[in-house]
Amino acid sequence: KATSVPLIDLDTLSRDLFINVGEYYAQHYFTMFLGAGEYSNYAATQSDNQHLQQTGANAMGRLVTEAIRNHSKIEVKTLANHLKPMYQVDVRVSPAGAAAHVSLSTYYPEGMTVTLKTTPKDGGPAFVGWFDGKGNKVSGNSSPAVKSSYIHTFVMKPASTQYTAVYAGGSSVLYTGNGAAVAFDGSSSSSSVFSSSSAASSSSSVTLSSSSIAAPVQLKSFLDASAPNEIDIGFAESDHLGFMGKGYWNFNNALGSFASYNLNSPSAGFTLLAVVYANGGASDRRMNLNLGDHDYYVDFPPTGAWDNWDTVFVEVDMMNGEGVLRLTSMTTDGGPNVDAFGFAMEGVQLLSTTSKSKRFEPRKAFSWDKGILTVPRSGWLQVHYFDALGHLALSQEILTHEGQNELRLSKHYLSAGFYQIQVLENGKTVLSSGFFHAP
Repeated sequence: KATSVPLIDLDTLSRDLFINVGEYYAQHYFTMFLGAGEYSNYAATQSDNQHLQQTGANAMGRLVTEAIRNHSKIEVKTLANHLKPMYQVDVRVSPAGAAAHVSLSTYYPEGMTVTLKTTPKDGGPAFVGWFDGKGNKVSGNSSPAVKSSYIHTFVMKPASTQYTAVYAGGSSVLYTGNGAAVAFDGSSSSSSVFSSSSAASSSSSVTLSSSSIAAPVQLKSFLDASAPNEIDIGFAESDHLGFMGKGYWNFNNALGSFASYNLNSPSAGFTLLAVVYANGGASDRRMNLNLGDHDYYVDFPPTGAWDNWDTVFVEVDMMNGEGVLRLTSMTTDGGPNVDAFGFAMEGVQLLSTTSKSKRFEPRKAFSWDKGILTVPRSGWLQVHYFDALGHLALSQEILTHEGQNELRLSKHYLSAGFYQIQVLENGKTVLSSGFFHAP
């Protein structure tokens, strides 16, 4: 941000994708978590949950190209003009629901190796084979190391196509498209980039897309936001069209405007939180999302009109049992109109929604400005200094008092240059700064 370098946040994009497809798919289809006998060069089961297999590498590259197509900076977006044409490969299962997992439908450039894979259900119908869009059972693999009949590899041709994983009782599904390349209008992420419906299924789940991510995200708990438990000033409304529940919550246009929601979670753990919103204003509206002991700062970009709805996603550390999700405006414009919340975790429930007003008291938080660290309570903190390349340059343990504390940066410890600081309390990160210059 300090140097205006265009950013593609592949960390967030890849997290969202892996959470979306689920643990099994992420391991067995993206990373080098390979079953015994799948490939001739891996006789035993591989349990590497970090490095990528070919489909995972393709997925990461695809996230980058999609981010280029939709980047906010025109000099980055223009690079999409130099990308190869992309061709869709739709993947079906017959009979529907016969497979536990199957490769995602997505697109590839001409000449790239495509790997299709399916995983049978325990005790389910027997796998018959892979069939192409003309109804022919395929044979042979472009990758000679493939040994499993559940896997089929081929080199992408300059035409969109379709394949079906056929199980006992099913039949091939004929391709009815015209084979044209995928059309990208650049205005938002295409829902055809990754189709998550084939990765996992749930009758109670909701799939949402966002203009800021490359993959539709499947949510297993979905909650109406129109009736908070506790508020500052705000309004439950339904006059702008396109909302999904009973209505939406309109925050007061003021710094510190807030709404709280009482939740019950079946278990603790990291999960994805989605917030469906509309922002018809001209600038981002930043909110503090507080859940348990954790604060998350989220920007809600303009949606163009109050009838246009979009989704922002944030990974949160979920509590076990009852807790409160509190949204607080960090700008004088107040918050966006909030329609609903979704979680990738099953079983999250919204408790009693009887709203009551409460006078706003600003939350005390850790902050950093020009060498002054402001803390809400006294105690020992760990402070890490990272250089512009992300290398740890200095680590300190300091005793602070409540309020402002001056951090003296001696040139004997830090050479001149740009640094970021990370502040930890009891091992948890409570503050990460932007770049600052050490003279």
